[in-house]
Amino acid sequence: MEVYDDPASERVTATFELPGVKIADLSIDVKQGTLVVLGQWLCRYPRTRQHPSVMPEVSAEDAGTPTAESSTRFFPCRELRYGYFHRRLRLSPGVNKITAKLEDRLLTVT
Repeated sequence: MEVYDDPASERVTATFELPGVKIADLSIDVKQGTLVVLGQWLCRYPRTRQHPSVMPEVSAEDAGTPTAESSTRFFPCRELRYGYFHRRLRLSPGVNKITAKLEDRLLTVT
C-alpha cells in the first residue's frame, strides 16, 4: 500500500497493488472513520493441484503411479499467495466521500 497526502489539497490517495484480483472479489467501505478494503486472491487452478511440499507423502510403492507423478508436476515452483486479505487506513476527520478504481493491477482510492 502507498498513501499520498498532498498538503496543498484536501485529497488523500491510497494505492493498493492487487495483481489478479477482480472488482467482484473486493469490498471497499468506510466504517467509523476508517477505510476498509477486503478481498480475495483466487488461485486460477483447481485446489487439488498443490505444491509437493503440501501434498501427502507418497509411499515408495505408489511413487510410479500416474497420480503421484502428475501431482508433483503441477507446481514445481509456487511463490504466489492466495486467500483473503484486508487493509485498514484511518481517514482524516470529515472524509465523507471516497472514489475507487481498479486498473492495471492497482486499486486507487481517493
